[in-house]
Amino acid sequence: MNNKIYDLIQKSIINLEKNELEILYNYWNSDEKRDDFKDWIRNKDIISENQYSTENAIAHGIDLPFWFNHQNPQNRIMIIGIDPLRNKKDFIDADITNDVIIGTPYAVHSKKMREGRTKEYWNFIRSLKEQNIVYLTDVFKLFFIDEEKKTRSYNYLSTNYRKENLSILKKEIEILNPTIIITLGKLSFELLTETKLKSIVDNLNNSVHFDDEFNNIPIIPLVHLSGAVRKKQKLIFLEKNSIYSEENIGQSYASLVNNFLKKLKTIEQL
Repeated sequence: MNNKIYDLIQKSIINLEKNELEILYNYWNSDEKRDDFKDWIRNKDIISENQYSTENAIAHGIDLPFWFNHQNPQNRIMIIGIDPLRNKKDFIDADITNDVIIGTPYAVHSKKMREGRTKEYWNFIRSLKEQNIVYLTDVFKLFFIDEEKKTRSYNYLSTNYRKENLSILKKEIEILNPTIIITLGKLSFELLTETKLKSIVDNLNNSVHFDDEFNNIPIIPLVHLSGAVRKKQKLIFLEKNSIYSEENIGQSYASLVNNFLKKLKTIEQL
């Protein structure tokens, strides 16, 4: 799988040689971090022409797909977010006008972020990867800030560029052939499935989507784990899925997914 993902990254996301990608991924997977390692900061000229930004764009960010392998996985789980959000304060060591900061979805490569801002995401992912392959990606691979227009960067994308990003995502699905696809947040679900979601705070049996285009892989939407989403909304969502815990939201989300997968296997065996 690694080589196929590397090829897709090179062709469609960012112009890095395979050995450069391997250096990045090996570093991200290593417990040893060097203060002088800055290979994730690059000039924005290496962003693929398949991506798109505006004339006044600054603070470019790309999150490359990231995955946790397992020797004997029970399932292959794909988690899809919306885009690689960046803040101006992220560019302390980078040129906010001319550089792009390369990272991973939910900053899973960063121990500091795992223990801080993205803790709930990490609790969710860590619990799932104990017995499964877990693959993380975004619908939109590039984020930027436009100094003149104050809106999320994917709102600038033309229909063709939106289709290009969805095409990349579909190739990722083809490569991984996941057992299940999880979308975090309403928008990523609606973009992928091209359907409107009446309510994301619902029992998964009511919101699961099966599509011939994706070999009927179940696609389920979860209320976003972002800190911007009220804890009460997450707890209501969990309760609708018979999970009653306020201690660890991320781990509770993992229990929800595992329960769904068990039900799915039971149905398949009937």
